[in-house]
Amino acid sequence: MVTVSGGQGANGVTRRGRTDGGGLWRCEMTVPLLNVPSIKVARAFLEDMDGGAAQILVPFYPEAEAPYPLGVPGALVTHSDGSTFSDDTMYQSDAIEVELAQSVALRATTVFPTLTAIADLDGGEMFSAVHDTYGEHIYVVTRILDDGSWRIRPPWREASNAETPLNFDNPKCVMHLINADEAMEDIRPPYLSSMTLVFEESLDPVPVN
Repeated sequence: MVTVSGGQGANGVTRRGRTDGGGLWRCEMTVPLLNVPSIKVARAFLEDMDGGAAQILVPFYPEAEAPYPLGVPGALVTHSDGSTFSDDTMYQSDAIEVELAQSVALRATTVFPTLTAIADLDGGEMFSAVHDTYGEHIYVVTRILDDGSWRIRPPWREASNAETPLNFDNPKCVMHLINADEAMEDIRPPYLSSMTLVFEESLDPVPVN
């Protein structure tokens, strides 16, 4: 976090302002490497990260705290023809339905939502939104205001149109690996090792496929 101080005023109060745009999300995880196949997968993954230049969509798993309208995650459903995936698994439908009621400007800290299916919020809930240039990014509801709007942090990463969906079921954030060299050194064949991955939010444009 970066702050600046304007010095102490005549009333003895020092005023400070934040200059880093709200800061960047960071995620750290430890991955066990218990056998040779997992070590190979880890090595391939690190090479795909291209020394941290590549972007990756990192999920935040909020099942214990997500504001499900019925208190439970979405139902498992099949394809439209009733079939499942080849391994007999099914889709999990979203249980929470929320979208922007109004457009949101770059760096805004207040949003007006349209609530279709969601439990009452207390503040502290996490969601993500997909932006046209910078991809999907995570936000936190910090306060619910009397007019139905939400205060959010960090500031909105890119201007968005009304009806943009807000993802509370499985929030995700575009990030890049910032410890690629150290993570590679953690891989010690043949067994019972682990690697620590540190990701940081990426504000680079997301390549168009």
